Amino acid sequence: MKMKRLSIAIAMIGAGAIINAQAAETVNKVERVEVTGSNIKRASKVGATPVQVLGKQEIAKTGATTVAELVDNLASSNNGYAQAQAVGDSGKPGFSGANLRGLGTSKTLILVNGRRMANYAFDSAGVDLNSIPLGAVERVEIVKDGASAVYGTDAIGGVMNFILKKNFVGAEIGGGVEQTFDGGGEVKKANFSFGFGNLEEDNYNVFMALDVSKQEALAAKDRSYSKTSYIPDKEVNKTSGNTFPATILNGPGGKPVNVGYLTGCDQPRSLPVPNKNFATGGNCRFDYASIIDIVSPQERLSFYSKGTLKINDSTQVFADYLFTRNTGTYSSSPVPVSSATTFNGDDLLYPANGKYDPYKGTLGNLKLQWRGIDAGAREDEATSDQHRFIVGAEGEVAGWDYRTALVYALNKTEDKYTNGWVYESKLLPAMLSGVINPFGPQDAAGKAALDATKITGKVQSGETSNKSVDVQFSKEIYQLDAGKVGFAFGGDVRKESYTYTPEAILSSGDILGGGGNRQATNGERLVYAGFAEMVVPILKNLELQAALRYDHYDDMGGTTNPKISFRYQPIDELVLRGSISTGYHAPTLDDLNRPSSKTNTGGNYDDPERCATTKSPLDCNLQLNLVQGGSKTLTPELSTNYTFGFLVEPVKNFSLGVDYWNINIKDRIDTISDSTIMGNYAKYKDKVVRKARTAADIAAGLPGLIDYIDSKSLNLGELRTDGLDVSILAATPKTEYGTFRLGVEGTYTITNEYQREKDGAFFDSVGQYIDAGMNPRWRHNVTLSWNMAEWGASLTNNLTSSYIDQNQVTYVDPKTGAESQVNRTVEAYSTWGLQGTYRTKTLELTLGVKNLFDTDPPFTNQADHFQVGFDPKYTDPHGRSWYAKANYKF
Repeated sequence: MKMKRLSIAIAMIGAGAIINAQAAETVNKVERVEVTGSNIKRASKVGATPVQVLGKQEIAKTGATTVAELVDNLASSNNGYAQAQAVGDSGKPGFSGANLRGLGTSKTLILVNGRRMANYAFDSAGVDLNSIPLGAVERVEIVKDGASAVYGTDAIGGVMNFILKKNFVGAEIGGGVEQTFDGGGEVKKANFSFGFGNLEEDNYNVFMALDVSKQEALAAKDRSYSKTSYIPDKEVNKTSGNTFPATILNGPGGKPVNVGYLTGCDQPRSLPVPNKNFATGGNCRFDYASIIDIVSPQERLSFYSKGTLKINDSTQVFADYLFTRNTGTYSSSPVPVSSATTFNGDDLLYPANGKYDPYKGTLGNLKLQWRGIDAGAREDEATSDQHRFIVGAEGEVAGWDYRTALVYALNKTEDKYTNGWVYESKLLPAMLSGVINPFGPQDAAGKAALDATKITGKVQSGETSNKSVDVQFSKEIYQLDAGKVGFAFGGDVRKESYTYTPEAILSSGDILGGGGNRQATNGERLVYAGFAEMVVPILKNLELQAALRYDHYDDMGGTTNPKISFRYQPIDELVLRGSISTGYHAPTLDDLNRPSSKTNTGGNYDDPERCATTKSPLDCNLQLNLVQGGSKTLTPELSTNYTFGFLVEPVKNFSLGVDYWNINIKDRIDTISDSTIMGNYAKYKDKVVRKARTAADIAAGLPGLIDYIDSKSLNLGELRTDGLDVSILAATPKTEYGTFRLGVEGTYTITNEYQREKDGAFFDSVGQYIDAGMNPRWRHNVTLSWNMAEWGASLTNNLTSSYIDQNQVTYVDPKTGAESQVNRTVEAYSTWGLQGTYRTKTLELTLGVKNLFDTDPPFTNQADHFQVGFDPKYTDPHGRSWYAKANYKF
């Protein structure tokens, strides 16, 4: 009896969930099931690999409105790509990615119903989480272990398998709303499901689900911690010298001048900042945080349908179709214009004695550094369509369980400019005509001239597809004294393709403010694989599992990856388990073929070779161009993974699980961040590309202006990371006051150290922000829930531990007055949620509050994102919000 009770408790721990006590008591039928992480069906859900399962009730308790939000709150996933990071990122607008163990979105394999989706078309390194409809998700199974031997080369960090509803009979309608207390970021949702035909009684089932949602924008100016990029008391100045009113670079005596500074600038959009190098004693610097969004508006539509036909007791055939459309509008600051941002370094000139010339022609043509405020924020609208169609069969033949399917998955993404982007070839002559006012508001003629320079319409599109066929067989093939030997084998063939098509304007380079000069590209590859897996009971309480997989890429060659694991239960109250495996991650088609794209750095920098001499705003405290892209010289990443852990139930209704994990990756594929390049300029000087030297540069012995920073993908050496996963489950017996349950899922990361180049020094990002991010030392999700009859309530806590900030700050010794640079600590981020539910057989009502105590994201001086004052990777800027949901079955 203890053995049975422990098995149930272990399954509950693996779920990271609190399972209803009454349901647990009814578990008396032994059923062979297949769980993510293995191809072999078995009586117990507990194998040698740690698997976390989030059921529908557990998902509901998080209050998440999207799959991306759900994944962001997982303790084992961190440093992923959130939609907030798409602000200013022209390379992959609209993308949200999962990142188990912080290894990168390309190393977490995303499955839906156990099969692959198409990767995001603008960044085929991963599946866009926005393409999975949360309303149709029945449960999520998360393998927190390397699974390359089972699923293929994407699974170095682990696997997330989203299981959608199936065999549904009846109808269900629901909806909800979420609203922040401080305004902005409102979410509205609605869903409808319909199914008919009982598979057991009618031998068929047809199920359809529709899910729609809309999220409003949240502006940076609407939150106190994000409203400005100028925070002098915290040594943050991310304002831009491309400003409004414009700076005249060739002012009196050769000094730059900003006449708007004398009248207080254009606050809050531009701020007066003293600068002794200006003839006016200071200049107006543009505060882009006053304009950008920190949460972008989104609209989502998803449709899922599945039909299943039971041919006989041993054969089922099915077909399913999944469609999702995600449309987001991404807004960044108005276009910056100067010789630093034009394609060939051409000056922005205003004509001598033009009607807005404050010097009436005495300085000749005015050389400007300007911000196109009246052109509006640069906005683009990205629409991503995901299609997946599957036809398959499963059942039993000759004593073997089998499953097979044909899969066609397609992602098509289109990006349109809707406002604020301008043609360089039109703006420069329009400014030189004198019609546009660079120092104040536009009149009708100036506004018309500025509007005539705008770019609107589609600028780029991409398409990725995955066409595959798979088959697998499994069976208990032999009876040993200790139990039955399970065996599975199979294979799959898939063809991946990738196409990127820029419109003529985007490939011409005739776009101010980044994004130009991209070229069309495409790639494809054929991958075929074969695998075998065996589970052998050595003793009644000892089970060994072995898996072997061979993958062959027509562009990278072949690789064989084994996995060996064990499960040992020395006493009824204790289970030990562990595994060791190898992995192989081929560069994605995007890694190999992604065209170069130009955006802007998140931070401002001084030119190490020019600023000290010129003091020019073109060289000092300047936001620079950043070029990203793929490389055909990339080589595969190789990995070794191992885990060891235990699950223990010392007393009834209390269980503890701890798993140690260790991952080593060689030849990791990544980029060198702009903050790293500029922070160690002597070492990475070759990554700073300069424009041709002018005659003045040659005379002064200076290099040319910085054109851009090269941040393309590279093989960067080795990564080593390890840590502990902790799961706790406790429950009280059922009483007249209901049942209380406690669930804890936590991840403690010991190290995450990596090399910036082969054979280089190791840098550890655990608990400290270096290069492009950090890995938290500790993250947890805690849920305390209560249930009594139709009523339920839950209290949740999500915590990310403190860490050392990206940039040091100045410390002044109170005794000597001496200054030194010291580390600063970003505070831990802890938010609480409260939820109440009323549930009958047909009706479910939910009312909840997220961020119950209205905790602001902790301040950070990070310079890698356009958001200022907080980090969008690790925090939620919404603040306290309430939500209400209703669901009715009929």
